[in-house]
Amino acid sequence: MTRSITTPAPSLPKPALRRTHISLPDALSRRPRWLAERVRDEWVIVLLAVLISACAYGWYASRGVTFGYADALSRMEIARRVLVSRTPGLAQLGTTWLPLQPMMMMLLIWNNTLFHDGFAGSFPSMVAYVIASLYMYRIMRLLFAPRAAAWVAALVFMLNPNVAYMQSTAMSEVPMIATAVVAIYYMLVWARSYHALDLVKSALAVAAGTAIRYDGWPLAFAFAALVFYLGWRQRGFLGAQAWSILYSLLAFSGCVAWVIYNQLIFHDALLFIYFGNSSNTLNLAGVPSYHNAGLSFEMYGYAAGAMVGWVTTALAAVGLIVFMAIYRLQARMLPVYGLLIPFAFYWLTFFLGWDTILLPQLGANQYWNARFGLQLVPFMAFFVGYLAAWPGTLWRRIFVALSLGVTVFFAVANSTVQTPFIRQEPLQDARGVSSKVVADWLVKNYHGGNVLINYLTDAPEMFYMMQRIPDDSFITDANGWQYTHALQYPQLSVTWIVMENNSSNQIWVTLHNRTVLQKYFVLRAVVGNTLYYQRKLTRPETSSRSPEPSGGVT
Repeated sequence: MTRSITTPAPSLPKPALRRTHISLPDALSRRPRWLAERVRDEWVIVLLAVLISACAYGWYASRGVTFGYADALSRMEIARRVLVSRTPGLAQLGTTWLPLQPMMMMLLIWNNTLFHDGFAGSFPSMVAYVIASLYMYRIMRLLFAPRAAAWVAALVFMLNPNVAYMQSTAMSEVPMIATAVVAIYYMLVWARSYHALDLVKSALAVAAGTAIRYDGWPLAFAFAALVFYLGWRQRGFLGAQAWSILYSLLAFSGCVAWVIYNQLIFHDALLFIYFGNSSNTLNLAGVPSYHNAGLSFEMYGYAAGAMVGWVTTALAAVGLIVFMAIYRLQARMLPVYGLLIPFAFYWLTFFLGWDTILLPQLGANQYWNARFGLQLVPFMAFFVGYLAAWPGTLWRRIFVALSLGVTVFFAVANSTVQTPFIRQEPLQDARGVSSKVVADWLVKNYHGGNVLINYLTDAPEMFYMMQRIPDDSFITDANGWQYTHALQYPQLSVTWIVMENNSSNQIWVTLHNRTVLQKYFVLRAVVGNTLYYQRKLTRPETSSRSPEPSGGVT
């Protein structure tokens, strides 16, 4: 028997060990290619969003239209009076508008220059715009492989002229969009990882949204149900219970804090529901969409479609239909439907008569709350971007070219030829005289003394008056007992009385028929519907006789 003998191969000499230095670019090149592309793209998205944000703000600020919405001025004044007013403190946040956005303004609102030029109010919206743009890209990259889809979604959002205008103002729509997009992104991540930290991030974003706009509250409840359902699928009832408790403790903290605040400060936990009306009543008779399901749908549908253009709206509708046909109710994709919650929320709000939209295109004689449609822009951007993720190079190129072409055309047309839809409302001045013109008279004639004015109806005028008149010279309905005393005995408290001639102005209702007004004050000017009274030079009587009670009339 023969044996085969295997001869071992000759061993090669080992190379001498040599310490090598790996440069930073070489080290980064070892990352996965998709990660390198993602990081690079995200930086480009952020830089592009910052550039667009700054240019849009500079364009609108130079033309004085960042103050177009009276509510923008009111929001800045709320933040300002928490820090600088006759009665500073958290109670100045009021009871109707949620507090987080004014609190973000406080970072800069204390500075007189940044307050008066409006940048302190616009800055939170500008930061939110950049964050929302980044997370629109991240959502698409998380779900779909083609980078083109992520770029399309981000650009449809970033280049929208209505979004660009609103992020230049102190309004709360863009910060609300940012928190919703961030919350949906991390909920999508959690639906894949089931890591507690991802759920915490989503819940914190939801909580921030609930403290910015009431639009965030239905998202909080919808995601609570979603967390329970996904937790139950993953780990049964105990798992669902644990995840739900973790989510709810964080996500609903803003809602609970707001209810407690209203109870402690205003002694009515639900006062915010009734827009600060202490009688806890709402007049729903004049709301055209009240119990009208079709009109409610048409109102919000038109407002949302006009925000992006009807071609983009049609593409988004096709994208939604295709997405639902392919993914249906797949658990990992369910958070995407959170983009549709604004539509359901506003439709129900209009149907119940809690609020409404007025549009000339639907038979009204004015624009009112058309900006509500802005909340659906992320939905439009996502589903247009989804079409760009369609399998097949040819189809993808077609959808990318079509969507970007329409987006750029819509942006250019709204910037050069026509007015962005969202600016139609602030362009209208129902009083016939702008707030700045009304305020200019007092600014030019003021020589000291306290000013009695109603913040609720005259906040825009107050903003322009503050350019010369010190903040603590104003006595308003936000100053508690000082305001009540000034209404009762104006001759002892104020030098100036500013009142608008209408039944909504408490000062007009209380004082215009009082003898104390004619006895101690003289009418100096009438600008539009606003009357300016100045106290006479004679010293008010201080005898033992009690001043005239507030109910006395001539």
